[in-house]
Amino acid sequence: VTEYSNNPALCALDFMTRSSRRGGMGIDIARIDLDSVIDTATYCTTKGWTCDLYLNENQSAADNFLQILATFRGVLVYSESEFKLKYRDLNYESSVMALDEDDVVEQGVSSLKIIQPSIFSTPNAINCKFVNSEKKFTQDDYVLADSTAIAADGDYREEQIDLWGVTSQQNVMKLANYYLERLRINKTASLMIGSRGLALEPFDLVTLTHSRPGWAAKQFRVTSVSASPDATVALGLEEETSAMYDDTYNLDEHIWYDTNLPHPTDTVPEVINVSSTEEIYDYR
Repeated sequence: VTEYSNNPALCALDFMTRSSRRGGMGIDIARIDLDSVIDTATYCTTKGWTCDLYLNENQSAADNFLQILATFRGVLVYSESEFKLKYRDLNYESSVMALDEDDVVEQGVSSLKIIQPSIFSTPNAINCKFVNSEKKFTQDDYVLADSTAIAADGDYREEQIDLWGVTSQQNVMKLANYYLERLRINKTASLMIGSRGLALEPFDLVTLTHSRPGWAAKQFRVTSVSASPDATVALGLEEETSAMYDDTYNLDEHIWYDTNLPHPTDTVPEVINVSSTEEIYDYR
């Protein structure tokens, strides 16, 4: 049926299938995985996400579409000759593959690489731009700053997030909490696995168990999948944790060092279980 809705998933579907002459993307509905749209629409209803985006800027359809996706942490993935609509929320997602140390390809050394961006690339405050329905739909700012992180980092680093499709300040606050945690918890990893990795696609959730960093079913989100001629698959991974999706900013509860290896700054433990023997010998 054709009717009004401010459900972000349905707004995204309308925008994707709308003629480019009317500002849309002109994608044939036969090329869209409607099951993924229905699943995402159900999630948005359950979570309370809405899209009230006023398109008055002279910008590309892709930029306008990104503003729709920003209202529910969504993404559009092209896979198996179809466009799939997905969302980020570990409370409503499940892992699609469990990886362990035996899956990681070794070519002299392990292909597992862990990357932590520098502190200068990590903001400690976020400024969300939105249209506030409680202020007669005027432009407003919501600033969330981590005072503890600012003191530890030594300076104030703010990043701007545009949420023009969100008019509820309550939803803006939830998204701000998520985005700042996401930007602070920004570790990534990459590795090579065998051909079973061909079943993965970007945005899938996987778990990784590995003795070197001491991970036990640690959650990651796939960011890239690249097949090689030698039947190996290179995966880009992004760290995930359920703490990001509880709608509150509680970075202190995140376990930065979730490894069973000793931390480099820990005090070296005293030697234990030591025994000594004495031997008398002569020499000349």
